[in-house]
Amino acid sequence: MINFRILIKQLLYVFSFVCCLFFSQAYLHSQDISNSKTFYSLPPVLITSCGQSPDAFSISAIARRIGFEYFYDDLFTSSKFDAFRTVIIVMGASQKGLGEAGLSVSMELSRVSALLKKAKTVGAKVIAVHIGGEARRGADSEKFIDLVIALADCIIVTNRGNEDGKFSKESERLGIPLFLIKAPKDIEELLLRLLKI
Repeated sequence: MINFRILIKQLLYVFSFVCCLFFSQAYLHSQDISNSKTFYSLPPVLITSCGQSPDAFSISAIARRIGFEYFYDDLFTSSKFDAFRTVIIVMGASQKGLGEAGLSVSMELSRVSALLKKAKTVGAKVIAVHIGGEARRGADSEKFIDLVIALADCIIVTNRGNEDGKFSKESERLGIPLFLIKAPKDIEELLLRLLKI
């Protein structure tokens, strides 16, 4: 014989679990939407590296696929800055990339520091991007990350790059939006929203 009291109790447990799951997902989604409303920018976009990893090239490939107006140059300097409304700086050190570019860590820091100051002077928004995961969180990478996020208007990072919570803490400390993505490919949809395309 079915014990209806137990059955009803079990159904209520299941219903409560489903409701909690639904509302938690809705809350997380609303937080992401809220972030995207607090930050937006517009093309034309400059895409450059801070650390000479190949990740900046990956972002340029995504930009090409989306089709917004952009210019990509890993060695871009402040003296060439002209009419960009958004600067995407992709952070992460590559000793191979630095060597091929003929740059030391200090030279790269100097180049990007001048570029950041120029962007701020002309009112361009800076998007700090880190998609290299844990592999791009070494000592040199941290120098590049700290430089860029200090003057960034928002941060985009993969979950694997934020396992220690560094970007979350810095976002809160600096009062700038943080966008966490599961994989580098997820940045495509996010950029469409942030750049109002």
